[in-house]
Amino acid sequence: MFWLGYAVFGLLVLLGLPWLFRAFESGPSLAIPLEDSYLLACLSGGRKRVIRTALVALIDLGFLQVQADRKIERGPRFDAATSSGEME
Repeated sequence: MFWLGYAVFGLLVLLGLPWLFRAFESGPSLAIPLEDSYLLACLSGGRKRVIRTALVALIDLGFLQVQADRKIERGPRFDAATSSGEME
């Protein structure tokens, strides 16, 4: 009788789990804005990936440039007089 109780309980759990998943996970999925590269970077790699993405964006825009020894310095479009102090 003891094992029969466990068998009935296990059967109820196995039959009830799909119903619970459908009940709590149904509905429309969230839409992630794909144009926000920083959000995607944060979701895929955290803080380090966001920093890398920002560096690539600033290099691409010409505000920073990479030297031959892999050091990063101000690019041709960087203007210290008009810089607001914020990155991008």
